[in-house]
Amino acid sequence: MILLLEDSDIDAELIGIHLERAQFPCDILRATRRSEFERALDTTTIDLVLADYSLPDFDGLEALAMTRTRFAGLPFVFVSGVGGEEIATDALRRGATDYVLKRNLARLVGSIQRALAEARERAQRERAEGALIRSEARMRLAVDAAELGMWHYSADDASFGWDERCQRLFGLDGRDAVGYDEFLGRVLPADREALDAALQASLRGDASVALTHECRSQAADGSLRWVVIRGQKLASGEAAGVRLTGVLQDVTATRRLEARQRQAEMLFRIAAQATGVGIWELGPGTDEIWVDESFRAMAALPADSAYGYADLLHGVVHPDDRARVDAATQAAFGASGDAEIDIEARIVGLTDRRMRWIALKGRRIVGIDGQVRLVGTVRDVTEQRALQQALRDANQELELRVAERTRELTAEIRERSKVEDTLRQMQRLEAVGQLTSGVAHDFNNLLTIVLNNLTLVDRLLAQKGVVEPRVADRLAAMRTAANRGATLTRQLLAFSRRQRLEPQTVNFNEIISGMRDLLQTTLGGSVNLQTDLADDLWAALADPTQIEMVVLNLAINARDAMEVGGSLKVQTANRTLVELPARPEEPEPGDYVVLSVTDTGSGMSDEVLAKAFEPFFTTKEIGKGSGLGLAQVFGFAKQSGGGARIETRAGHGTSVHVYLPRSDGRQLVDPAHPAAASVPRAPRFGSTRVLLLVDDDDAVREATAALLSLHGFRIVEAADGVSALAQARAHHDIDAVIADFAMPRMNGAELARQLRVLRPDLPVLFMTGFAELGALDDVPEDFVLQKPIAESELVARLDRLLPG
Repeated sequence: MILLLEDSDIDAELIGIHLERAQFPCDILRATRRSEFERALDTTTIDLVLADYSLPDFDGLEALAMTRTRFAGLPFVFVSGVGGEEIATDALRRGATDYVLKRNLARLVGSIQRALAEARERAQRERAEGALIRSEARMRLAVDAAELGMWHYSADDASFGWDERCQRLFGLDGRDAVGYDEFLGRVLPADREALDAALQASLRGDASVALTHECRSQAADGSLRWVVIRGQKLASGEAAGVRLTGVLQDVTATRRLEARQRQAEMLFRIAAQATGVGIWELGPGTDEIWVDESFRAMAALPADSAYGYADLLHGVVHPDDRARVDAATQAAFGASGDAEIDIEARIVGLTDRRMRWIALKGRRIVGIDGQVRLVGTVRDVTEQRALQQALRDANQELELRVAERTRELTAEIRERSKVEDTLRQMQRLEAVGQLTSGVAHDFNNLLTIVLNNLTLVDRLLAQKGVVEPRVADRLAAMRTAANRGATLTRQLLAFSRRQRLEPQTVNFNEIISGMRDLLQTTLGGSVNLQTDLADDLWAALADPTQIEMVVLNLAINARDAMEVGGSLKVQTANRTLVELPARPEEPEPGDYVVLSVTDTGSGMSDEVLAKAFEPFFTTKEIGKGSGLGLAQVFGFAKQSGGGARIETRAGHGTSVHVYLPRSDGRQLVDPAHPAAASVPRAPRFGSTRVLLLVDDDDAVREATAALLSLHGFRIVEAADGVSALAQARAHHDIDAVIADFAMPRMNGAELARQLRVLRPDLPVLFMTGFAELGALDDVPEDFVLQKPIAESELVARLDRLLPG
């Protein structure tokens, strides 16, 4: 296929006519523009390009560059009306094959034929060179893979030439060629004569006979190496032109392995004799069996006597064990692979008629000759069998005693169980407080707004001097209801002690066993509840109330995932982790007690699993789940020093594993709260006092500010910590700060730290809705107010904190 780049129809027709007249068979694909030329190069197999020098939208030199970029060896002939030696020379320098003028088209066919012939010759040459390179590469790879060194010996100058591997083996690094005597000098003296004779014999002998000789050489580091020399004679017909060429192979490792194997066999025989273990070998197809002296002593065989397999089987093996021993032997012979014999049997000494128990072990092996043999050992286990029987008798006696003691303990356990049931019931009630702790802050904020505004209304009505009894009664009822709500919140939170975890040394098995009835009631009668509790379970360090909440949360999730019926299993186990966690919820390396809850429900997809521990994420319908169950499990496990893992597959159920740290056995309790700092009382404050009031709840802040204003304070308000810092910088007359603890952007503790940088002597009074009490353990009691805040308490605290 010829690609013709020509914009002139007449010139294209003339070129075609010349080719046709010359009876040059070809197909011509014509392109007139740049885009057609590029498309033809990219989509058609082209054998040669004919191109005009000048074209409408680009020239022939650009076409030449475009062709060489794609096909470096494709023949490219200019056929142009533009003449001149400089133009033609430049085109040829840029890679054109020839330059033919349109006024001399008689040269065209010859030029095309030469260009195609040169291209074919170049392709053949490249293929031959490539084949040679590949052949040499394969040879080098084979030599390198076998770790062979290559060498040759020339008789005309008695010299050895070799590669780097040979140089290293003979301790002559960097010497590409050495003399014959120097080469022999690197061979161990005891091996030189034999090697010299082998080399000379190869030089004199027939070229078809290969050289193979093994000797020891001295490497550059002084070590001795075992070397196998292989070579072939290459003769030119004259004695001076005789050459040997071949390879060297380092077999030191093989020889050392063989030596170690011989040594191991010797040591094995010595050890067997020292320990009284006998050795035997049985060949195939014959009745011959070889036994060592230890075997002879066990079987009471006369010295230097030969016995067959059948002789020993019927003359030494106990009649009751013969069939079993023979079956094991025949099975080992007939099996494939490394079949083994491992049985115990009785033998009766041939001469002393003494019965002994022996342990017979053997293995089927295939020798170098391809023959199958059985080799093995025999050991006298008579005393061991007697000890085992004594141990069985002792164990039976122990089991009887244990059974008796178990009956005695059963009564004690029943009594203890009643006490534990009462304790577990108290712990379950304690878990109720968990339900209120999450909303305590907001609920107490609402109560603060109600109570503070009621106080303000009372003051405003009192200032008017006349209060209708009905209004006073309604206000009193509202205050009573608000106070009852505040009291109820304090009682619930104080009851549950949810302000911080109380880790203790606990036994998971006892907790789960005590919850079984509660779990079955929660799951319903259609769910099959199973427990698998580890007998040797470690004690765990965790809050027992939270453990019950974890089990209930997981059980409820499992029940919902199974819809109707199904099976739920609660398991406990010990685990020691050494790998670092692969996901954020997984535990760090260490010893853990693992609580696992497995269901036969719908399972989770990969997408759901990725978000399973995120708060408020749920796959349940609206109103049927809060999305906090697994989030609470994750938070509790992590806060306790452990973690969690989920194993699940959509449609095949889910297993949730909660890891809690192993306890060292000591009862742990929270440290006592530090005693409240002693704050000296100060004189009553006056109207010049300035307070910075910080709370992100506008209603709480406004109601509290109004209440404080009634007591003569001037109030500077801020809705968050950042605004509070700005107000502190702007108002240097601030006497004290009252700040909510839980605020966005910056909490009360961080605000207090930054305020101390600005004003080290500025007192900060925290307001909290109970949820953060654990974070305020280090703050003295006089500096913490719990919402809802009573007016009298707030004024009394300020009275104590502010100097006169």
